[in-house]
Amino acid sequence: MKFTDNKRNFLSNMFNSKFKDSIYTNLEFSSMEHFYQSMKYFIPKTTNYLQHIENIRKIKNADDVKLYTKAYPHLCSNFCNIKDVVMKNGLILKFHQNNNIKQKLLKTKGKITAEIEDSYWGIGKDKKGKNRLGEILEEVRNELKI
Repeated sequence: MKFTDNKRNFLSNMFNSKFKDSIYTNLEFSSMEHFYQSMKYFIPKTTNYLQHIENIRKIKNADDVKLYTKAYPHLCSNFCNIKDVVMKNGLILKFHQNNNIKQKLLKTKGKITAEIEDSYWGIGKDKKGKNRLGEILEEVRNELKI
């Protein structure tokens, strides 16, 4: 199954799907994008990290969350080493707490390909990217089946 990163696709991080983060912050996020970008400030405990998280949580549009993190760069440090774990934990929370999209994910078959320009999370512009988001979605699907 192939998907693009837009707010209409339930597999996308941009899709509005509220969930509570019971692992790191105990806060509610509007989308996976809100959660993931917030963790860039939380994990290394950057200066004013709580303010950054609150600012991100207040942003209505998931597309604008990326603009925020570009305007206020984070420290990569430890976060870059665990970003896959953070992504997977967030996706487990997203699908576990939203039964409608959980059922949709469980009905998907085979390989999941993220047709996004990012060459780490998706297949990139050249179609040779790592597709980590697709692979993690497959892992989450398999774990939710249990």
